[in-house]
Amino acid sequence: MERISFNSLSSEKSSWIETTSQGTPGRENLIIKDYSALKINEFLPDPIGQDDALMPAGEFIELYNSGNITLDINGLHFQDDFGHKLFIDNTHTSSTIIKLGSLLAIYVNGFSGLLNNDQDKIKLYYSNLLIDEVSYSTSKEGF
Repeated sequence: MERISFNSLSSEKSSWIETTSQGTPGRENLIIKDYSALKINEFLPDPIGQDDALMPAGEFIELYNSGNITLDINGLHFQDDFGHKLFIDNTHTSSTIIKLGSLLAIYVNGFSGLLNNDQDKIKLYYSNLLIDEVSYSTSKEGF
C-alpha cells in the first residue's frame, strides 16, 4: 500500500491505495497524487437533442480545480449509482490537464448510460478513491 494523501489521518482508508510496484522503501512513493482539490462544478444530464452526441454537444460534467497545482486527470473516472463508468481521456475532453483555478468539461462523446435524466448520483474516482460526488433527483431538457 502507498500513501496518497497527507491531508488526512493515517488510519483513514482514503489515505492509501494499492501500489503499482513492489513498493518503494526509502524512496518517494510512485502514486502520490492528491486530487482532493477537484470538485464537480456543473453537469448536464438532459441536453437538447441526443444525450450521447459528440462533443461539444451532449451530456457533460464540468470539473473545477480549486487547488494550487495543475493536475493531469487522465485515467480518473466517473461512476453513477448503476455502475456505469466513464474514464477520462482525450476522447472525452479537449485536454486532460486542468490548471489551478480552472474549469474543464468532460463530455460523454458517444458514451451512453452515465447521466440518467431522472435521479442519479455522479461520483469522481481516482482508482478506488472517491474524490467528489453529487446527486440529483430530476432534470429538465436543456437545463
